[in-house]
Amino acid sequence: MTPSDPPQIDAAARVAGLKQLHPLLSSCGESPARAEGVQGSVEPPPLQRLVRPGVLLDCLGESGAGAGLIALWLCRLACQSRGELVVVDATGEFYPPAAIAWGIDARRLLVVSPATPNQALAVVEQSLRSPAVGAVWAPLGRIGLQPFRRLLLAAEAGYAFATLVRSPRRLPDACCADYQFHFRALPGCGSSSKAIMVRATQTRSRHGRLEGDRELTIDWRAGTIR
Repeated sequence: MTPSDPPQIDAAARVAGLKQLHPLLSSCGESPARAEGVQGSVEPPPLQRLVRPGVLLDCLGESGAGAGLIALWLCRLACQSRGELVVVDATGEFYPPAAIAWGIDARRLLVVSPATPNQALAVVEQSLRSPAVGAVWAPLGRIGLQPFRRLLLAAEAGYAFATLVRSPRRLPDACCADYQFHFRALPGCGSSSKAIMVRATQTRSRHGRLEGDRELTIDWRAGTIR
């Protein structure tokens, strides 16, 4: 099976997959009206080519560096072709209206609220194996080697895309992701600016050589990354 030939999911399989994730799931309801141009105005950066079924992406960055926004944007791209987007929100900081403003379809957005780090890892793994899930967005902390390997295998088995959002303090740790990026905010973008300039440094790749740094511009008001 290749990324261009994703498995077909009928309605029964989708419902069965979602039932596996109950009782921690909460739907965000119907999608409200969005600002015109948000969905179609995004120019895909080179990171878009990493959005493939079965890929696990580790996104490291300090608060305010844009790692979470970039990871969420990539998950949105992954779910355009198949499946639900599962957000594993262990901290309670995820704000669905902001995600919807960025083009996330609320009808396909599922938020999970695990109580412990171990439960969060279990939910990520279970979600990735579900045939109903297209992508998983999960802020996590330290991940042991064996749990990390299980997440990679789960993504491959379930044919889902996943982004893990973590602190750069995890850079020295073992990593089993397909790709790992370190995102750093560039100077000159204060809190009042509508755009955030970010340097993306690839620190790991299981599929070929590491690529050079790239600079991204996140316009958080318009919902675009370029």
